[in-house]
Amino acid sequence: MTLYRQISTGILLILVTGFIGTIAISTQNLRTFLTAQLGMHARDTATSLGLSLSPHVQPADIPVISTMIGAVFDRGE
Repeated sequence: MTLYRQISTGILLILVTGFIGTIAISTQNLRTFLTAQLGMHARDTATSLGLSLSPHVQPADIPVISTMIGAVFDRGE
């Protein structure tokens, strides 16, 4: 194997390793970011639902509460 081929192979291996490492780090960062965003979205939805239900928290208003909770779950939030 010539010196040129050895150097070319070495450089190619370094570049491929760097590319794979970059993809792995970017994927992990994206996963962390999306997990945090979904958690914040769930907390915001729970807070919004709690605030909108607070005036209706009487035993006679159970149908109103069920309807509001159903609407939130049907939207997927």
